[in-house]
Amino acid sequence: MPKRKRGLTTEEIQKVLADLEDEIFDDSLSDCELENEEDDLDQSLNLNPEVEDEVVSEKQIRKITEETNIYATRVLQSATPSSLRKHNPGWTETSEEEILKFLSLILLMGHVDKDNIKEYWSTDPMLETPFFKKIMPRDRFLNLLRYLHFENNDHAPDKTASDYDRLWKLRNVFNSLNNSFQEIYDPTEELAIDEVIVVFKGRIIFKQYILKKRKRFGIKVYKIVDKKGYTFNMKVYLGADRERLKSGIKVKPTHATVLELAESIKNKGHKLFMDNFFSSPELFQ
Repeated sequence: MPKRKRGLTTEEIQKVLADLEDEIFDDSLSDCELENEEDDLDQSLNLNPEVEDEVVSEKQIRKITEETNIYATRVLQSATPSSLRKHNPGWTETSEEEILKFLSLILLMGHVDKDNIKEYWSTDPMLETPFFKKIMPRDRFLNLLRYLHFENNDHAPDKTASDYDRLWKLRNVFNSLNNSFQEIYDPTEELAIDEVIVVFKGRIIFKQYILKKRKRFGIKVYKIVDKKGYTFNMKVYLGADRERLKSGIKVKPTHATVLELAESIKNKGHKLFMDNFFSSPELFQ
């Protein structure tokens, strides 16, 4: 019977981990270690000082404002007299300043948890959050939410085309945000790639159901995040990649997703972690 191989001792394991921590990548563009824990907020967040920290550009805000006004006008013009009341006849055109306030409230709702949207404007002393009513009336917020639009419906691409983008109504805004996430911030050395579910109950063909997730129904998004929880790169799952299938390239979808997302951190000295959903011998090779 062959002699059983001895495993690594505790001291040997600690030495290997220490060696990994001491690795230095000269070509890395990331601030992997904070030199001073008392640095200001920008340094602690690894913000890139050479890039203006404008996540949503003025151009994008202007685009959202214009498309929202166009969409609201078309809906109200096409509404029958009997349904006009349902579509809020009190609509007035919005402005870039108001859209900024609207989006700010949307972000704040992620930090102030309520059971439904109307509770943010509740006057109940136990539930009241006065800040929301100071920024915008409840009915106006709901009106903007109803007509919020990002792309002109007249510019819809051909659904039968091989390169049809199911995210075309949000593509410009999505790409703009994704690029900003990468430009204004240098991630930590350790990164992870995983999937998340964004809750969505509407009707879209690429809506997913994942049993093991706490939020089971919604839109699946693949992300690269750092150890501080910052999203550095992301991709929405839109179903089978028809372009890749048509090309005949035999690569697993998760394999292709990792390669696509990791392109933004290639040759910068990061360590990328993933679970067995993404990993495979072919990918590591």
